Amino acid sequence: MKNTTQYPQEAEPIAPQQSAEPNEQIKDEKEEARRIYQEKRKVAMEMIKVGQNDGNYEITKVFIEASEYFVYEIDTVNIAESIRTYIHTEEDEDLNKIMDKYNSIRNCIADAKRDMYKALDPVVYKGRVAHLISQALSGGVTEAQKQFGILIDEVNKEYRHQFLSRIIYLVSALSIVILGLVISFFVYIDKITIVKNLEQFIYIATAGAVGGFISISRRLREMVFARALPRYIFVIYAMERVFISVAGALAVFFIVKSNLALGFLNVKNQNPLYGYIVFSIVAGFSESFLPNLLIKLENKS
Repeated sequence: MKNTTQYPQEAEPIAPQQSAEPNEQIKDEKEEARRIYQEKRKVAMEMIKVGQNDGNYEITKVFIEASEYFVYEIDTVNIAESIRTYIHTEEDEDLNKIMDKYNSIRNCIADAKRDMYKALDPVVYKGRVAHLISQALSGGVTEAQKQFGILIDEVNKEYRHQFLSRIIYLVSALSIVILGLVISFFVYIDKITIVKNLEQFIYIATAGAVGGFISISRRLREMVFARALPRYIFVIYAMERVFISVAGALAVFFIVKSNLALGFLNVKNQNPLYGYIVFSIVAGFSESFLPNLLIKLENKS
């Protein structure tokens, strides 16, 4: 007979039903972490303002204010460290993306900071650096790298021009002073015979030139020479400055000799020449000495 016994079929395993609670808990934790991150970000971003402190340094200027970064200036003696970048992305996971862009121009920023002291106008230079940092962080990394190279090349060319122009200006003034000193020396040792009363004029003129040269040396770093001008113009400028100093010294000499001012130098039985020389150097050095002296004379009259 045919076996008609029915065997029970093996039941398929039923997967246990997962509770929705762990997923909800993870979601809540992420939301809480995001909320805390956003609060910290908001507080940090609000601190980047002029007058606030970044560490031990005061923020003096904000060049770039974007939604995810700031480029700003701090008050510090080291000009190369005075420009800073603060990055805080809207979402925590986006930080690596923007940091990759920043790292792509990190060497460019270092080179720009290294040459910052060479800039004629550091504020303008920092503004250009800040703009290029912003350009890179916004996605234009390649163009920013190119522009950094152009900026650094420009500032170095301008620095070399200013350095050479200042040397020409200084050497031109020094040449006139040396010529005056040589003539004065030979007059003093009677190697050059001239009218006796003219000797004092030579000494006074030389003293005025020395004062003018000291003034030029002191202010040389503040002077800016236009690139459009030919270099011989700087020689003329130096001669003009020295001759103005000489004229000022001679004017003071005549005022003293006339007893209109500083008459104590003309006391009898004393050699007033050294006093004349001292005040001639002062007159050549200070552009305000002679005008102030003339104002006093005008008030007395």
